[in-house]
Amino acid sequence: MTAIEVRNLHHRYRGAGDHPPAVGDVSFTVEDNQFFTLLGPSGCGKTTTLRCIAGLEKPDSGEIRLGDVVVVSDQTFVPTHRRDIGMVFQDYAVWPHMTVFENVAFPLRMQSRRRLRSSQLREKVMPMLELMGMARFEKRRATQLSGGQQQRLSLARALVREPEVLLLDEPLSSLDARLRAQMRAELRRVQRLLKVTTVFVTHDQIEALSLSNQIAVMRDGNIVQLGRPRDLYFHPDNEFVGNLVGASNIINGTIDSVGDADEDGVRRVNVSTELGTVSCEDSGDHQLASGQTCTILIRPEALVMHHSEPENLENIFVGRVDLGLFIGEGVEHEVTVGPIELRAKVSTDVRFRRDDKVYLEIPAKSCVVFAQ
Repeated sequence: MTAIEVRNLHHRYRGAGDHPPAVGDVSFTVEDNQFFTLLGPSGCGKTTTLRCIAGLEKPDSGEIRLGDVVVVSDQTFVPTHRRDIGMVFQDYAVWPHMTVFENVAFPLRMQSRRRLRSSQLREKVMPMLELMGMARFEKRRATQLSGGQQQRLSLARALVREPEVLLLDEPLSSLDARLRAQMRAELRRVQRLLKVTTVFVTHDQIEALSLSNQIAVMRDGNIVQLGRPRDLYFHPDNEFVGNLVGASNIINGTIDSVGDADEDGVRRVNVSTELGTVSCEDSGDHQLASGQTCTILIRPEALVMHHSEPENLENIFVGRVDLGLFIGEGVEHEVTVGPIELRAKVSTDVRFRRDDKVYLEIPAKSCVVFAQ
């Protein structure tokens, strides 16, 4: 069942002049209970799109449906307070003069046409505080909470009305790295438990990859690729998506030959580069032909470093280790191969030192080729 449908959304801010619109011609659907992410750099239109869904911006044109209800069209604009949504902002927006309990209870007081009894409020508020691990702070003022606690409070307040749709505008960006990782897990747990359809805005590729069922990558007000996290990571449609959704190495070259696709849709592409000829296995829908200039994208963790020259392997290039950075779960090396510097991420079990000679393997199946 479709929970959200956005069709041909277009919005330009007043005073923008000849600048491109904030949102060009954006269309997508979000299925019921799905965690859907709008990912992109600053100014790409992701937050404007979210604000249009929330009713905080009135778009110039397009249509938005929440379930069976049209909330935006040429003839319709349903105000925010009449949309069945909960929203969490980047700055938490908790009310400092209220206690934790009062912050969460406030939406229920505003929603009800008649005054709710104290017992009725507690029946709804306390389970939500329990779920978010905030029950013991119910009498504490919001200003006495840590950043992570304020984020949990903001999420509890957004969910207490049991909205059909939860909208999240970069809610983790103000937290430190440890709290951010903790809140990612917490957010996904709560979303799955409550089965609430969620639209999440972020510029952080780790947040997008780890939380989402579907990701829409935005650039200059448009969606440039929409798909599952693994598809975007391993099979980006273009260099922009490849660089945005994870670290990558880029090797420029010219296509020497393109083979026929096998039964799995994989074809052999040989590319002439400054390293020499690199053989790639291309499984994408990219239009490739001999003579085209191109780029090869390969993830650092896909590169393999060898101390001695391996036998019977293709795409082996001699290089020198310039730098190694220990990052806990692995070591990131900078390796100079001819005129090119490449990044390789290897296990901590494999030791390389600065200035070591290394045989760098570029696995053909891990290469993604884009024509320029």
